[in-house]
Amino acid sequence: MLFIRKAIMTPENAKQPDSGSKDKKSRMRSPNYPGIGLEEAVGKIKALYEQDKLIASPKDAALKHMGYDKAHGEAGRVLSALKSFGLIEEANDRIKLSQRGIDIVVREEGDQQRAGALREAATSPEIYRQVLREYRESLPSDTALRSELIAVRKFNPNAVDGFIRDFRGTLKFSGLSDLSAVDLDSWEEEPVTEEAAILPPSAVRQPAAESRPPRPPGVAPAGGVSLLAQTLPISIPRNLRVDVQVRGDELKKEDLAKIKNQITRWLEGLDEAFE
Repeated sequence: MLFIRKAIMTPENAKQPDSGSKDKKSRMRSPNYPGIGLEEAVGKIKALYEQDKLIASPKDAALKHMGYDKAHGEAGRVLSALKSFGLIEEANDRIKLSQRGIDIVVREEGDQQRAGALREAATSPEIYRQVLREYRESLPSDTALRSELIAVRKFNPNAVDGFIRDFRGTLKFSGLSDLSAVDLDSWEEEPVTEEAAILPPSAVRQPAAESRPPRPPGVAPAGGVSLLAQTLPISIPRNLRVDVQVRGDELKKEDLAKIKNQITRWLEGLDEAFE
């Protein structure tokens, strides 16, 4: 079992915003969620495929193919959504379609692998999974769902209607309007969220030692790396520090992509706060 702990510490006497200033207003931020629905996202990767097919395109070129001149603002929001749906991969300032994205844009409608890729994409964003877990049988009305998202999940009231529209549209586009078709039991354990990430290690439940099969000393698990705990402290000038901690007894190569994706999404959320 792996746990990632990210903590940000700031001094208690840090300068606070002037509460009397009328020009500075605090913004209520919603949880991290795709800024567009899956149907629009698929349209973006189709435009990318039509121009550059399967090669890794320079980021600027990829954005132009999708209709954007700059790599920030609306374009950044769209790229974040494409990553959230698992449709693209980005490395070395280049963007290419993921295997899931390829299956969606290359295969014909009605192809079972395309249908499966659409379902996987639709249930990839963590906030979508959370809502689907909450309403396993059927979604409530928009009014009820809106109230729940604002009261419990702290959505910005100005953004929640757009989220509901994209969420319902995504389920319809992927053929998951009937929630009985969503196999929740096959999903992997929910990844660490920002809320869970700030919990101290003592607050994270660990599997009982007797439930784990014994392993000879010094022998790494098959296909993985043996570890107990590793911490990457990132010190920054001022009283600011970020800790990334991995805990557990087995780290597999396929886990690295999930860790990278979660940290990337967390950093993108922080970056959006400065826009």
